[in-house]
Amino acid sequence: MLQLKELYSDLQNQTEKAIKEIENSDHSIAILLQTILREQLEMIKKLMLELSNDGAELKNMTEFLTIIYHDNEIANPTFRAWKRAVEWMSLPYLESVRNLEPLFQEIKTNLEHSAAELERIYGAKQTKYIIPSFYISTLR
Repeated sequence: MLQLKELYSDLQNQTEKAIKEIENSDHSIAILLQTILREQLEMIKKLMLELSNDGAELKNMTEFLTIIYHDNEIANPTFRAWKRAVEWMSLPYLESVRNLEPLFQEIKTNLEHSAAELERIYGAKQTKYIIPSFYISTLR
C-alpha cells in the first residue's frame, strides 16, 4: 500500500505542476485542460485521504480511481489539441507546451504503474472495470 501512496503522491505533484504550467493561458482549449486537470487533482486528493486509512477498501476508492483514469484519457488528446493550436497560431505558450510534453508522459507512466500496483493488491477481477485495460496491458 505504501508504494501506491507514493505513486499517487507523485501523480498529485505532477498534476499540480501541469496546472501551474497552463494557468496563465486564456486559450479556450487550455481552459478546458485546466478544468480536467483540476478535477483529476481533486480526485487524487480524495484518493490520498482514503489511502491514508489502514486497509483501504477498493469499493471506497472506485469512484475516485475511475475519474482519475477517465480524466487522463481526456486530458491527453486535449493537451495535443492545445499544442497544435499554440504551434499553428504562434501563441506565446510554446515554452509551456514544451514543459508539459514530458510531464504528460510521466503522468501516463505513473498511472500505468499505479494500475499494475492496484491489480497486484486487489486482483485483476476486482480492478478490470475501474482501470482501462490499456493502462495495464503495457506492463503485463
